[in-house]
Amino acid sequence: MPVHIDARVIGRASTERSNSRHWTEFVVLQTRKGRVVCAEVGRTTVDGEEDRCKTIVVDRLHELPSVLGYSKLARKLYNELGLEEVYLG
Repeated sequence: MPVHIDARVIGRASTERSNSRHWTEFVVLQTRKGRVVCAEVGRTTVDGEEDRCKTIVVDRLHELPSVLGYSKLARKLYNELGLEEVYLG
């Protein structure tokens, strides 16, 4: 069931490559009230498989690393969001 929220996309990162059959995407949105919603989507192009999605909601952008961790994809997302100091320090 689709969920609609009043928010704007503020960042995204993906592991997709030209020949990928499976990859992961992070899409980060910020609501009008400032809360941050991060969708972690596992994509697939394999017949019979379905995409999976996990949604994380935090009060502030700087809280994302404590939830998402420090994988290569997460660090790519933090860079996109201007949170470099989070993982460089």
